[in-house]
Amino acid sequence: EVDSEAGRPPPPPPSPPPTAVFDSPAYRECHAEPAKCRQLVLPMRSLIGSVPTELAELTALTSINLLDNLLGGPVPTELGALPALRRVSLPENSLSGPLPAELWGGPELQEVLLYDNKLSGPLPTAVGDCAGCAFVELMRNSFSGAVPTEIGLLTAALVLDLKSNSFSGCLPTEVGRMTSLTRLSLDDNDLGCAVPSEVGLLTNLVTVDICNNGFTGVLPSELAALTKLESWRSCNNLLNGHVPAALGKLSALETLDVSGNMLTGSLPAALSGASGLVRLLVDHNIFTGGVPSELARLKSLRILRVDSNPLGGPIPTELGLLGEVRMINLEKADLTGTIPAALGRASSLRSLSVAHNLLTGAVPAALGELSELALLCVNDNHLSCVLPPELGRLGDLLELYTHNNKALPGAPPRQGACDIPTEVGQLTSLVRWENNDNDHTRLPTELGAMTALTQLFMHALPLRGALPSEIGRLSALKIWSSYETELEGPIPSELGGLSSLLNLRLFDSYLSGCLPSELGRLTQLLQMHVYDNDLACSVPAELSRLTNLRKLDLSGNRLTGSLPAELAGMSKLRFLSAHHNLLGHAIPRAYGKMGQLTDLRLSQNDLVGPIPYELAEPPLRVLLLEGNRLTGAIPSELGDTCGLTWLDVRHNHLSGAVPPQLEDCPFKAPSAGGAPIMCALADVSHANATNKFDAAVPAAVLDKCLAGPGAKRALQATNLLSDTAEWTDCFADTRLCGDVAVPFMGLTGSIPTEVGHLAVLTVFQAVDNELSGTLPSEFGGLSWLRRINVPLNSLAGTLPTEWWGAPELQEVVVYDNLLTGSVPSEMGLCAKCAFVELMKNSFSGALPTEVGMLTAVKHFEVKSNSLTGCLPTEMGRMTSLTKLIVEFNALSCSLPTELGKLEDLVTLDLSNNRFVGSLPSQLGRLRKLESLRTTSNLLTGTIPKDFKELDELRVLDLSRNALSGTIPDDFEQINPHLEQLLLHHNRLTGGIPKEFQEFRRALKILRLDSNPLGGTIPKELRRLNKLELLNVARADLDGTIPKELKNLNSARTLVFSENNLVGSVPKEFRQLDHLVRLYVNHNSLTCVLPKDISLLHSTLEELYTQHNPTDECPIPSEIGQLTALKRWENNNNPHTNLPTEVGMLSALTQLFMHKVPLEGSLPTELGE
Repeated sequence: EVDSEAGRPPPPPPSPPPTAVFDSPAYRECHAEPAKCRQLVLPMRSLIGSVPTELAELTALTSINLLDNLLGGPVPTELGALPALRRVSLPENSLSGPLPAELWGGPELQEVLLYDNKLSGPLPTAVGDCAGCAFVELMRNSFSGAVPTEIGLLTAALVLDLKSNSFSGCLPTEVGRMTSLTRLSLDDNDLGCAVPSEVGLLTNLVTVDICNNGFTGVLPSELAALTKLESWRSCNNLLNGHVPAALGKLSALETLDVSGNMLTGSLPAALSGASGLVRLLVDHNIFTGGVPSELARLKSLRILRVDSNPLGGPIPTELGLLGEVRMINLEKADLTGTIPAALGRASSLRSLSVAHNLLTGAVPAALGELSELALLCVNDNHLSCVLPPELGRLGDLLELYTHNNKALPGAPPRQGACDIPTEVGQLTSLVRWENNDNDHTRLPTELGAMTALTQLFMHALPLRGALPSEIGRLSALKIWSSYETELEGPIPSELGGLSSLLNLRLFDSYLSGCLPSELGRLTQLLQMHVYDNDLACSVPAELSRLTNLRKLDLSGNRLTGSLPAELAGMSKLRFLSAHHNLLGHAIPRAYGKMGQLTDLRLSQNDLVGPIPYELAEPPLRVLLLEGNRLTGAIPSELGDTCGLTWLDVRHNHLSGAVPPQLEDCPFKAPSAGGAPIMCALADVSHANATNKFDAAVPAAVLDKCLAGPGAKRALQATNLLSDTAEWTDCFADTRLCGDVAVPFMGLTGSIPTEVGHLAVLTVFQAVDNELSGTLPSEFGGLSWLRRINVPLNSLAGTLPTEWWGAPELQEVVVYDNLLTGSVPSEMGLCAKCAFVELMKNSFSGALPTEVGMLTAVKHFEVKSNSLTGCLPTEMGRMTSLTKLIVEFNALSCSLPTELGKLEDLVTLDLSNNRFVGSLPSQLGRLRKLESLRTTSNLLTGTIPKDFKELDELRVLDLSRNALSGTIPDDFEQINPHLEQLLLHHNRLTGGIPKEFQEFRRALKILRLDSNPLGGTIPKELRRLNKLELLNVARADLDGTIPKELKNLNSARTLVFSENNLVGSVPKEFRQLDHLVRLYVNHNSLTCVLPKDISLLHSTLEELYTQHNPTDECPIPSEIGQLTALKRWENNNNPHTNLPTEVGMLSALTQLFMHKVPLEGSLPTELGE
């Protein structure tokens, strides 16, 4: 049919709008006879608008149910005037504003259900007027302020649920008057003070949840009076003291969760008296005194978590009597002795972790009887046999962690050590296996049968023999590490079958032969590391097919021939290293086309010809060409952008003038320690110079290149440092031993105390060995010493106080060891210290105030320890700091405003602690700051407006706190080159600012999810064309998904889940040709699967469309074109058809179509 006047088809009729409450038949019927209308029941009807104030005319009304609609506006005060009203049920809408005090005055009111809205303000004191209220459910709103004392007047209340709000202050003692209460939920608020002992008066309580607050003090012993209690959860607070033994008398108790506090003392054996316990979680506290064997009396126990406590003692054999237990987690508990074979009797176990303890002996063969086991962690112990053959019976095992089981320091060779058994091939469900840093010597061919493996870690093992070609059958494998081994022979061509591989690490072994051209079939590969082997032949041009590769390291082999020009097709390559080979011919000029290449290392080959001027095109920061036969001049183009920070062209046959543009660049040559550019271009030995530049290198400059007194020395050592010939030579003339550098040498034993005799020692470097024992205090007596660099070892004990008085000391780098004790206050004596890196140890206690005396320090890193207390305000004196990282500790208190004085700070990471209070506005003064992270703390308040002054900021992560208020209006004035903005899991309101469009130059990650933001998705976000991830889930958003977001042409992940969005998924999304994941689930969309979505066939891997009950579109047949799709969740939708084309989704591994009114028969094509 054609419109004769316009000559075009007439427009389709408009879709009917969502219905207002006024227009619903039920409301009209009620309004017609108000004296007879007793109930208004309209749940899940997509009703819009507000709750009508005219409801006050329905004087006979006893119940209002408007559950799960799209209603906004306030709760009408008029509801309080309805004389017969018993039930107000308005949850899962978008109601806003404060709760009217008038609501609580209804004489018959019994239920107030307002959860999952956007209500705010304090809980009115008038709540106490509701004498008959039995159910008060206000969870997941934005209420704030203190819980009023009048709450105690709700003596008829059965349920009080205030969780997931912003209530603060103390829980009033008057709560003890609510003697009818059966459920009390206060979790996820900002409540503090002690838990009132009056809770013990609530003898009808069945469930209590006060997790994720700031409660302090002890658990009241009065809780023993709660004889009906089934669940007590007080996790993630600041509770201290002991667990009352009297809790063991609560025979009805099923869940006891006191994890994530600071509880001390022993775990009471009396808890075994709570015979009904199903879940016992006491992890992440400070309990001591061992694991009580009496816990075995808890015959109903299914979950037992005592991890992350300094318990000590053995694992009780009696735990094997827990026939119903599903999870036992004993990791990080300082446990000793062996793993009891009796655990094999716990036949229902699905998860068992004894990792990070001091266990010895063998993993018992009896664990092979745990037929339901899905997770087994025995890593980071001192076990002699981690893989008995019987473990091959664990057919349901998904994850296996056996790594890092080494002998105790100083222990004799272990007896009974075993190798990897052939039976591991029977673990056909295994997805991840970490087995690095053990004593295994063979890789069985049966590994090829473990076809579900996606991650395999086999590095730092004395593996011998050849790589099994059968590994090529592991088509699901994504990450494979087998470096630092004794493997030899060729790399099997069958490895080309690892079609899912992302990361290949086979370096530092004895592999030989040619690099197989079949590796060019690994098109998903992101990194390939095969350096430091004995590979020969030429570099196969087929590697150019690896178009996703970011990093390629071929160095330290015997590769010959030329560098293939075809590698220039690897457009995403950032790092290319082929140094120390036998490569010849010229450097391909085509490498100038590698648009993302930042690091090119071709030193120590036989390359000839000029340095291509085209190498100035990529954003190179490192260019190493030393030790070749290159000729000609250094191209002047290399200095035009001054992007290079490391240039080395020594030992070539270059001539001509040094480009003047280079002389002002901020070079950092390894031999120069930051000296001028000439140190990187000249032969610093003063002799055998092969380059013939027009200008001579001044002798004064060369002297700067020879940093430190005495001659440099690199000691090639094996086994014990003290037994090597090099160590003996060093002592032949201690006046010349200025530099001891023995990294990556596999050294064992301790650092000899005789190091104190090396009077002119300036540098001691022993990175990544197997050194143990304590740190010698003798370092403190060396007057020339500048650097102590001993990370990645197994050194134990405390930090010597004597070190910090060494007059020239500048660097103390001891991360990744087993050090304990406190950070010494003597550290403040180190006047020249520039680098202090103590991370990944077990330091405890508070940071001393003396750290403020480290006025020269640039890097101060203490992350991943067990530090407590406050950040000292004296840190404001550390004005040279550029990097301050304290993440993953247990630091608390508020953040000192003095941090705003650290004006040179570039990186500040305060994440994963227990900091409270607000973000200091003074942080806005840190004008050089590039990265600020405060994620996973207990911070409150608003985002300071002063943050707009951070005009160098690249990363801002304030996620997982309790921040509130709106995102500042002028937030976009932060550096327009911001790359990551993470504000998720807070309590921010006020919508998404359209000004975020100003971050279009660089923003790659934007996470605003899990905030009650409200409002719509601004179409202006379309300008963020660098954005790779956008997550606005659970943000109370309404409106439609803007079709303008089609312009996010870099997007890989879009998440719109769990909002109130309506309309259709824009068909324009077909233009997002990099999209991998799309989440539109849990909304009210009318079309989640437009036909055009099929154009995402080559990229889309995950699609979440479930829980859209208003969907009106059928599943299109075009769905079959999504051939890259791996996971699709479409349950709880109104679709009635299942197209046969679903059978074309050959990559699909997970499909969810339940609770969908599908009609007809199952398509036989699903068998494909």
